[in-house]
Amino acid sequence: LERTETKYLAEFLKTNTTLKALTVASSNIDNTGAKYLAEAMKYNQTLYRLNLSENDQITVIGATRFSQCLKANSNLSELDLRSETENDNIGKAWFLRALEFNTNLKDFGCGEFDVGIKRFMTMESRKAMM
Repeated sequence: LERTETKYLAEFLKTNTTLKALTVASSNIDNTGAKYLAEAMKYNQTLYRLNLSENDQITVIGATRFSQCLKANSNLSELDLRSETENDNIGKAWFLRALEFNTNLKDFGCGEFDVGIKRFMTMESRKAMM
């Protein structure tokens, strides 16, 4: 998707009341597109699954935008940001940051740090990972 197309998609997501899952994997979305989508997710309370995997231009900068949006969005329960370009440490850091804000997140993928989140939901296990 071009940046303009990603921006239109983000505008749609802000007011969406029906779409529950969205996959835009391998769509050439970059950090700017990630910023648009993360901003939209602050307003969207319907989408529970967002797959942005294999958008190799989304770096930790773009991924961080999603940790910020999770403060306002507690409905998103599956988020996939896996990419060939990110590494385990970035994934782990982002994951911990995201859990501070959204305890509804049940499935998360980022870099090679794919996990099932249920085992990390208690505060004690979060502290143990730090």
